[in-house]
Amino acid sequence: MEEIGRVERKKRQARERILKAAEELFIREKRYDDVTIREIARKADVSVGAMYLHFKTKEDILAHLFSEFIEKENFGLEKSFPREDEGTGAEQLTRLVEYFDHLSRDPHLVLFGSITFLNQKGKESLNRINQNRISADIDKLIGIVAGIFERGKKDGSLRVQLDPRLTANVFVDVIISLMLGVVLKSTISSFASGEARQYDLHSIFSVLRVFLEKGTGIYFDK
Repeated sequence: MEEIGRVERKKRQARERILKAAEELFIREKRYDDVTIREIARKADVSVGAMYLHFKTKEDILAHLFSEFIEKENFGLEKSFPREDEGTGAEQLTRLVEYFDHLSRDPHLVLFGSITFLNQKGKESLNRINQNRISADIDKLIGIVAGIFERGKKDGSLRVQLDPRLTANVFVDVIISLMLGVVLKSTISSFASGEARQYDLHSIFSVLRVFLEKGTGIYFDK
């Protein structure tokens, strides 16, 4: 029994090393497309054969890392809004923008956001981590934002003249579009040239804050 436990522990440790090695290669050392299974195995100090015991393809590793990323960000979003009735609508909107601003600095974002633009294998990986789950997360986010706008409209801290649910849908679409736009420019070299290349997501979010200040009448801490 003790021997089985030791074997399982070694397998788990090897799997963790593989994921950590792949994450470092994908994000900090190379482009995802340029990384090979052999390189991941060498960095993780496992044989190529051992790699295939845990993951069948490089895309499987990416899908697992993406799933962990989604779990972490869901927790971060829930932590930012422990209670729906905490603070005014304006205060809640400030926290929401700060959350996305923080997310925009995460180097994982470009890697995982680029799944859509990689290749057919990348799209298959996205399917394997459950597109329905991603859709449900977006719906959940829209619900949070709609609640913020409804609260802000009610307490007078936000100028919301349109339907809060519709406004929330547009707000979330804008956020996602901004993120995917930067990811696209970073992923496809022909798009990542010229003036547009000068701006990262953090810079873009600083402009978004100004737009929100003009449209809602709230002002964010600098």
